[in-house]
Formats: sequence, structure tokens, C-alpha cells
Amino acid sequence: MMSIITSIMKQNNVFISAFYPVLQVLPDRLKLIAICMVCGLLPVPGRIMITSMCLTCSCKSNSSNGLLAYLVSHHYYLWSPLEKTVLLPIAVLGISYGDLFIHMCIPLFVYICYTLYIINRHRIDPVDIHCNNLTAKWDMLLLISMLGSLIFNSKITIHDASIPMLLVWSIVYSVYMIVKYRPKYIDLYKSINFSSIIVILVFILIGTYMKQNLYNIEHYFTGIDIWHACVISFILSFLMGSSGKFAGLCVLTTTVYGLDWFVLFFIIDYIGYLISPFHKCLPIAVMNFKTPIKVMFLALLPLCIMLLLYGVMCTAL
Repeated sequence: MMSIITSIMKQNNVFISAFYPVLQVLPDRLKLIAICMVCGLLPVPGRIMITSMCLTCSCKSNSSNGLLAYLVSHHYYLWSPLEKTVLLPIAVLGISYGDLFIHMCIPLFVYICYTLYIINRHRIDPVDIHCNNLTAKWDMLLLISMLGSLIFNSKITIHDASIPMLLVWSIVYSVYMIVKYRPKYIDLYKSINFSSIIVILVFILIGTYMKQNLYNIEHYFTGIDIWHACVISFILSFLMGSSGKFAGLCVLTTTVYGLDWFVLFFIIDYIGYLISPFHKCLPIAVMNFKTPIKVMFLALLPLCIMLLLYGVMCTAL
């Protein structure tokens, strides 16, 4: 659905026209930074899809955009009180949000600085700014209102079946855009990346299998030394590719080994999640922008090393 919305918005210059007054006065780099940071701060599920849509509509096709879309939508798990990665440690381990945020200040600072470095380093080709769609602001206002509702209700239950609200609003908004702009159906068909959908579904199935077996490994940590536990924890986070499950794993290992190791376990599990191919956001970024997977991993490697060093240093101190 996001592919269809993105295609219609790009063809009809909706995104550019809606934000024309702001985008017109900003230099290209600041324009891109503003788009990336605003999209990355949205407290809603599916941020990678929204960020990808905005980058597709505001920048020319470029493989670097996949890396940017991925980076700007994943700092949230380090600090947001709306995310399970923050709520679980607070609820289970009894630490305050203030203490957790203090621990995450340096990783967050490193993450943001590295993202800005990537934006500055890679070739960025913003599209020409033209305001030729006078009703675009109403399209964007409707979209923003729908996304805003996700803050308060991310799922809807129908006959005991839980359906993501992002999917519901995507369908509703797609119908609205199709009725309003009447695009050619062949263009809509071409906008759907079927190979990406298949890859994501395969990864979700594998990740789901791993998640279902998470709590069966609790007894393995008892009696294992801390460094072996770190390796096992990283591997499990890598294989599961889930923010909620990496947070649960972090809480589990911290409960076994003590609060002194919390930061190290959190960083290790976060890194495993960040680079996991079973984490659905990674194939979305790779497939949507045709970013080589090798480029993604090589670009994420320095960030992961810096975060790991911080985790080790915190534990040593």
C-alpha cells in the first residue's frame, strides 16, 4: 500500500507542493536533514515505510537513500518512552527513565552524529522544487492526521483478530488517493515491488519461529560466563530481528547477571537487531532503493563498533 501511495504522491508532486514554503528556502543538505529527522521522530510503527516514502518523493533515485531511510528511523529504540525497548527495562528491572536516558545519551549522540556524517558524505540529489499541486496540503494534512492517530492506537481488534492500524490507514489513504488522482493502473502495478514483499514475508516467518523459542533458552544462561552470554545474546538478537524481543532478551540476561551489565547487554542486543537480515526494515530499505546489502552492512559497521566500545567502557567503569 505504501508503494502505491508513494507512486501517486510522486507523480502528482504532493509532498513537495505541501511543504513548498519550507523546502523552498532551505539549502539542499538542510532540506534532506529536516526531512530525515522529522520522519525518524514519528512515534508510530512502520517509520521505515514513511521515511522511505518521503525520501522517494523528495529526492531523485539514489541507492544512498536506503541507508538514510534505515538510519533515521532506528535511533528511536535508544530513548523513546513509547517503545518496548525502553518500557521493558523500566518495568521489569526497576530502573527509572532518567537513569536509562542518561546511559543512552552518548549512544544517541554518536548515532545522530554518524547519521549526519552519512548524509554529508553520500551524494544526494534532491528533486527540483515546484509547487504545482494546490490541494496537496490537504492530502498531507489527512495523512498526518492518520499517522497521528497511531500514537494512541496502533492496532484494532476485529473478532479476536489484531490488525495493525498502519495497514488499515494505508488502505483507506490509498483508496482516497486513487479516487482523487485516478492514476493509470499499469503505473500502480509497476510501483509494487513483489520481490521485496516475498523477501520480507520469508524473513518475518523465520523471525517469528525464533521469537516463539526465545523463552526456551533461559536455562542456558545459568552457569555461563558473562562473555559467552554476550555472544549468545548477540546471536539470538541477530536471528530474531525484533525490537521487542531484543528488549526482552536484554532484560532476561540482565536479570541473570545483574544491573551492572545492563548497558552492555542492551547495546549488544541492539546491534544484533540493527544488522539482522530478519529485521523486516532492512530488506525494505535494501529492496525499495536497490541499496546493495554489502553497502548497508559496511556503512553500519563503524556505528556498531562505536556503540560496542561504549558498552564495554560502561561495564569497565
